[in-house]
Amino acid sequence: IPVDVTLTMPNIEKKFHFEVIESPQLTPLLVALATYNGITGSPAYGEGWTLRLDGDIELKGHTPVHLENLFAPNDAPIPSGFFVANEVQGIFARIYSNPYERAHVDGVHIKVTALAERRWSMIDNAWTEKSEVTPGETVAVKVLLRPYRGEPFIQEIPITIPPQTARGTLQLLISDGETLDRTVDPMATMQGPLPGLEELIKLINRGRQNDCLYATLLQPTTTLLVEDKVMPNAPSSEINVLDQRQSVGGARLLHQSLAGSWFADMHQVITGERTLTIIVK
Repeated sequence: IPVDVTLTMPNIEKKFHFEVIESPQLTPLLVALATYNGITGSPAYGEGWTLRLDGDIELKGHTPVHLENLFAPNDAPIPSGFFVANEVQGIFARIYSNPYERAHVDGVHIKVTALAERRWSMIDNAWTEKSEVTPGETVAVKVLLRPYRGEPFIQEIPITIPPQTARGTLQLLISDGETLDRTVDPMATMQGPLPGLEELIKLINRGRQNDCLYATLLQPTTTLLVEDKVMPNAPSSEINVLDQRQSVGGARLLHQSLAGSWFADMHQVITGERTLTIIVK
């Protein structure tokens, strides 16, 4: 399997080409090693850099798997290139070792951009200009972010309450992408029964990035998760039908539904979460 790794730094670009054997036990690890060696293979590369991953896994007869995320170094004695390689290995393994069909990989193309600073911020607090709103109203959400070795700053995200929203209490989740995926689309990160490989690829490709700040409005209605599909506001009749079908092993229920979602591209790793209460009059 051909693996191409491009490392881009200020005024420097290095390209590496590897070929790894096809082996169910070894190939995912070898792809990770090729990625890591491509990142650290340049004398100009130094630890403490923030790394942006952008790449694709090309498959014969299927949609390409897209890889995109940002990785900032932390205080642990672990090279930041390790986290990039681990991300590539995890996604590649889900595809290569899938239980539906043999994945014919045409190539792995990895581009890593090194940014000579630690780009990372934690969600410290969040609030809205008003807690009682009306359907169709736009509200400003303010989020206090605390960066690494920098002054805290406020990021504002305007959200609009959907016009069809019923009266009652809603939850507004301010979070990073990983937290949002676990909350509204847990099937994207879990191993569960799916119709096939293409549906698994769709699940992986819709995962959210960790360099965005998300504001998500949740309402207390049931969401039905069936295979790779997310069905918010599921009616009780549909839920009862699925309960009676023993063949639907991949069905799950969430006791909240997505009413609206907004984000701000922060160009840095965002971590943390806060939950606010919104009352619709």
